[in-house]
Amino acid sequence: MDASTAGVTDLSKTTVYYALPSDEAAARGLTDVIGGAKVGQADIYQLTDDPHTPDDESQSKQLTVVIGLDHTTSRSSTATSTP
Repeated sequence: MDASTAGVTDLSKTTVYYALPSDEAAARGLTDVIGGAKVGQADIYQLTDDPHTPDDESQSKQLTVVIGLDHTTSRSSTATSTP
């Protein structure tokens, strides 16, 4: 992921990004839930460490979902009502 594409509004495919290699499995699991998304590694979304806190935020788990045009159209769903 390139930061220069931040203003792009016509991405065709929804993508789940992860920063740390240990988060790839979680990213793949999320794509199974939302259906049809790509998975990509991008450290641009990773938090940086705040030196004023005791925790190392740079090691926090983080997934970022970039919604593409494939998930922006209105989908009809059939809801069943229960009396």
